[in-house]
Amino acid sequence: MVAPSEEHLDGTMLKGIRETLQMLKNYYHQRVTFYMCHKGIVTKLNGMTTFNNFWGSVARDIYTLIMDFVHFQCTFIEFIDKTPLNYLRGAQNRREPLLAE
Repeated sequence: MVAPSEEHLDGTMLKGIRETLQMLKNYYHQRVTFYMCHKGIVTKLNGMTTFNNFWGSVARDIYTLIMDFVHFQCTFIEFIDKTPLNYLRGAQNRREPLLAE
């Protein structure tokens, strides 16, 4: 998910989940399990509890989409390999000229 750098991580994650669920629904998948290292979002999504902040409308979209699946589960995991993310961060910070002058 590409998002503005000033956007809060929770919002970016929720928007990514919403987009993924919509895509899976479009391809007629019926069983979904997300593995995440954000315990708060995992707990809220599994319990379908409200998000009392700016991201409540995105969460409501997610809860509506969840109803279209036979199985939905979020699983908390302690570790996710962040090597690809670190690579992207490094590429994002590098400012190299496109053509040699």
